[in-house]
Amino acid sequence: MSAAVCPACHLALPSDGPVVRFCPSCGLNLATGQPAVGWIREGADLRQLARRQRLLIWFVLVVLLMQFAPLLARGLPPLGYTAIVATIVVVQVGIVVGVLYVLAAMRVHVVLRIICAVLMFAPCVNLIVLLIVNNRVTGMLQRSGLRVGLFGVSDDQLVRALGTNLCRHCGYSLIGNTTGICPECGTAEGGLPSAGQLSQPTPGIDGGQPTDTT
Repeated sequence: MSAAVCPACHLALPSDGPVVRFCPSCGLNLATGQPAVGWIREGADLRQLARRQRLLIWFVLVVLLMQFAPLLARGLPPLGYTAIVATIVVVQVGIVVGVLYVLAAMRVHVVLRIICAVLMFAPCVNLIVLLIVNNRVTGMLQRSGLRVGLFGVSDDQLVRALGTNLCRHCGYSLIGNTTGICPECGTAEGGLPSAGQLSQPTPGIDGGQPTDTT
């Protein structure tokens, strides 16, 4: 039987002894998949928010291409024109649903979600809405200490940055390490969790619970 692995940080979990309910490296709730306490910022799950932003960035590119759709439809026979219009409508509805998922992850008020959904059907305005939403998501991630690239933040980057006992540079597990230096990449200081985190009991071992430091 293969050893269990944390789906977030890929740490190999012990197969014998006490049941591990929380990953000792990143703090993920292994039973429910709920994020660690430190992954919740401004009321939003940063892991969920980062994943949906990556989808949002692709939406921006698709909407940019859709601005040229009328040019492509010129001169086409009725059947071809109808096919292009139907494709645009289906894609547009999919993008609206995706934007609503992003706004839900941001904990935006339901009234603002409805307004954004309506504006998404207006040509050019929908692109402005996407850019504004993407900018807000980027701000939330950056305020949490995450570096947002052209295509957002990957899951690995987020786990390294917010994991309880992971090197911030390479993601190596630092459970039990109190030297201040990562043995894998040699990163000092910033690669280790805070002294307060190191002094806390490891979540999920012997019934320990994650500590809310907020």
